[in-house]
Amino acid sequence: MRQSRKLYFLGDTIDSATAAELGLVSRVVEDEALHDETTTLARRIAAGSRVAYGDMKRNLFAAETEPLATVLEMEAVHQARTAMTEDHLEATRAFVEKRRPAFKGR
Repeated sequence: MRQSRKLYFLGDTIDSATAAELGLVSRVVEDEALHDETTTLARRIAAGSRVAYGDMKRNLFAAETEPLATVLEMEAVHQARTAMTEDHLEATRAFVEKRRPAFKGR
């Protein structure tokens, strides 16, 4: 927290290694690899379950402002609802068959 306040108030410029050390970035890549890395990451996210991602985003946003009990209840409701989706069934089948799931957002 102390470093983030320092950066916030002083506006110092930092290099990529320092940003990684402080946890401000998830990874550092060479300029030439940036396109491939971002494309790979975007495809990985796009291949995930939109239903689950939507609930995960709602949970994270609620965790910023809501009481813990509310967030835990929301998480339980979302997990139960997600468990009844076609995407969950597909994920289970893919796991058993040792393959990547093909989610449809349902």
